[in-house]
Amino acid sequence: IISYINPQVKNLKKPVRADGSEIPMITIGHYNPEIPQISFIGNNYSSLGWQLGVESEKMAKKSDRTFVLISGKSTNPNYGNMVSNLVTFYKSNDVKYFEILDKSTGENEERILSAIRDSELKNISIVCLTEEDTLRTMRIVSSVPAGHKAKVLGFGENETFEIYLKKGLLTKLVSLDPVKIGRTAMMELFEYKTRGYANNYISAEIRVRNGK
Repeated sequence: IISYINPQVKNLKKPVRADGSEIPMITIGHYNPEIPQISFIGNNYSSLGWQLGVESEKMAKKSDRTFVLISGKSTNPNYGNMVSNLVTFYKSNDVKYFEILDKSTGENEERILSAIRDSELKNISIVCLTEEDTLRTMRIVSSVPAGHKAKVLGFGENETFEIYLKKGLLTKLVSLDPVKIGRTAMMELFEYKTRGYANNYISAEIRVRNGK
């Protein structure tokens, strides 16, 4: 079985045959150590943090004030690794003017609004580390008169993002490549069926798209 694991769903039951034996699983999306799986295809949070640093530096000017947005995830060790590598990239590449916004959703939105409305800040860059933060940021940027001065790097897959990219409101979008994930999952399933084993962990490939 190839199965997408939703992090919001708790107490997942492992699939079994009628005789009670486990059905081999290849999982994608989010890693759950409680589920027996022959292979997992998903985020390498450390390398993803570095990649987001690379892409955001390409997008921003040295004089930009950069806000890294990660609402309500500060206690998640995976996102902690992502932020740590992102900050390491910034410091090693002389990106000086950045601020990590890792508080509640409401507090982070207020800080973003304040920055956009601040006439002293001529150009700002916003780096969103989750799909939820990307959606909220785009709603703010598209509804505030001064929103045009914000360059936004979003993360995730969402039909709405395509609209923002085409309108040029979303400057850049980083996501995991769903086609390559599906192809890799099928290859691992074939490997397991023909050889009896598969790679335990495979880092999903990243796709980067630029706005118009």
